[in-house]
Amino acid sequence: MDINGSTILVTGASGGIGRAIAVDLAERGAKVLAVARGKDKLRVLADEVAGIRPMPCDVTSAADRQRLFADAGAIDVVVNNAGSSWIGAFLDMSSDEVADQIALNFTSMTAMCAAAMPAMLERNSGHIVNIGSTLGFAPGPPLTVYSATKAAVHAFTVGLRREVVGTNVRVTLIAPGPVKGTAALDQAGDEGATATVERAFEAIGADPEDVATAVRRSLETDAKPSNRTITVPRIAGLSRAAAIPGADWAMDHAFGLLRKAGVKIS
Repeated sequence: MDINGSTILVTGASGGIGRAIAVDLAERGAKVLAVARGKDKLRVLADEVAGIRPMPCDVTSAADRQRLFADAGAIDVVVNNAGSSWIGAFLDMSSDEVADQIALNFTSMTAMCAAAMPAMLERNSGHIVNIGSTLGFAPGPPLTVYSATKAAVHAFTVGLRREVVGTNVRVTLIAPGPVKGTAALDQAGDEGATATVERAFEAIGADPEDVATAVRRSLETDAKPSNRTITVPRIAGLSRAAAIPGADWAMDHAFGLLRKAGVKIS
């Protein structure tokens, strides 16, 4: 598709990956509808980058989503990026914290697809891009619930893509590995585990702009089968091997060795 002149809605656009995606697409001529709960951050973003329209919205709220789509008009692309993490042991999470993470990372994403896709199918044109994670392929502590939500995003995106086969509506999964400076690490959780994850992400993580580039390329070359699921960086696609029985056992064993060595993993 031609990004220039297209209307593209990006959720979680106030910081991190979402902000990088919004900026990248706007700089290439897209009309970007930047969605997030942080009104002030969206306003600053729109002031800094031409072509971005701030649209404050809590995507977990049905009423907010209804207002969003009523105000947005025709949308060519939806990038479902909004999400959060809770770093620490699952048993340390409250039931509300588990429910909130599922609601934001998965349930709201399905609702955004449900709101956007009927019009896309009616005009036989459009693209849904869901931001997952390599943890959806290779889950583990201290991000157990986050991993589960991203596994759900993966399965849903693949199933949805197969529902629209034969139409000109495209569905893509972008699955980043560790990413530097992501807002998802700013959530409440175990301070020690959070600090460990943050250090690891800063040491080996990709830049948010790398994810933005993957999103843009998926839109520009959306007819290519190789762009149905994209990991960032590409080598992170090896995480899919975690489902192989031998690799699965090896991961269990590795976490056991870390615990035995006194390494805090959750």
